[in-house]
Amino acid sequence: MNDTCILLGLPDYKKLSGVVAAMKAKRRSLELHMRRLDNELETADVVDEIDLPDDVVSIGSTASIIDLGTGERFSFRLVFPAELDGTAATASVFSPLGVAVIGERAGSTVSCMAPSGEKRFAVESVAAQAG
Repeated sequence: MNDTCILLGLPDYKKLSGVVAAMKAKRRSLELHMRRLDNELETADVVDEIDLPDDVVSIGSTASIIDLGTGERFSFRLVFPAELDGTAATASVFSPLGVAVIGERAGSTVSCMAPSGEKRFAVESVAAQAG
């Protein structure tokens, strides 16, 4: 986990905050990674979408990352759950990995919990959302 606050465009911030607020309103117990998202939203630097640098992971962007434990490289597009295509080419913004990378810049190191334990990743590059 990065010690600095994440950087979000205003539309992503509003959507993510709305989902977390709805979950809290329904008195749902937030899973660890969703509590992490809630905490990061509270301290996020929020900018107009046009001012969001292209190297920041945002909803719809494609992140290329390296598993620091295995050296494996892979890429995925960060999406909302309804947009998942059932392949490794997409990852939910609400998954542990999605929560770890949202708002991070290329060059950042992040961590998240996986079934096998904590995993650390380096964000190698980010391709901004097309359009």
